[in-house]
Amino acid sequence: LPQTRVFADHVAGRKTPVAYFLVDAMRYEMGVDLVARLGSAAEVTIRPAVTALPSITPVGMAALQPGAAESFSVVEQGGKLGARIGDAFLPDMGARRKLAMARVPGLVDLTLDDLLGLQTSRLATRVQGAKVIVVRSQEIDHAGENGFTMAARRIMDNVIGDLATAIRKLAAVRVVDAVISADHG
Repeated sequence: LPQTRVFADHVAGRKTPVAYFLVDAMRYEMGVDLVARLGSAAEVTIRPAVTALPSITPVGMAALQPGAAESFSVVEQGGKLGARIGDAFLPDMGARRKLAMARVPGLVDLTLDDLLGLQTSRLATRVQGAKVIVVRSQEIDHAGENGFTMAARRIMDNVIGDLATAIRKLAAVRVVDAVISADHG
C-alpha cells in the first residue's frame, strides 16, 4: 500500500463516519501495541504502508491527504521542501489542513488533546454530520525531538493509551470506524 493511497482507499467514500488519525512519528510496533490495547471488542486490521520519500513530516503527512493518490510530488518552493497535490504546495500543517478542508466537505479537524478534553456530549455535537473526523497528534514527534530518550518513551506509551481512549470515545458517539496512519508509513 503506497502511503499516497491511504486516504483514497481507506477513508474516502465511506457511508459511515470515519475517524482519520494522523499520528506524527508513530511506528509500526506502536500500532501493534495499540491493537493489543483495544482488546477483542474491536475488529482490527493492521497494514503497513510504504512511506513517501524523503521520510520527513512535511512529505509524509502530505502523502496522507485527500488527492494524494491522483497527484503527488515532492518539490522545493521558496526554499522550503514540501509536497504538491494538484496546485497546492504543502510545506506545513496549516497548508495541509486548508487542503483537506477544501477537498472534504464537512470535515472536522481536532487534535488528540482537544478530542480527549471534550465531554462526550460536546464531542457528539462537534462530529455530528461529519463523514471524516481528522485527529492530529504530534506528541510522539515532539517527545522524540527533545533529546530525553526515557521521557520520550514514556510519552510514546501514554500516546498509545490516549489513542485507544480516543477511539473508544469516538465509538461512544457512533464513530465506529477509524484509520490510524503516520507520516513515516
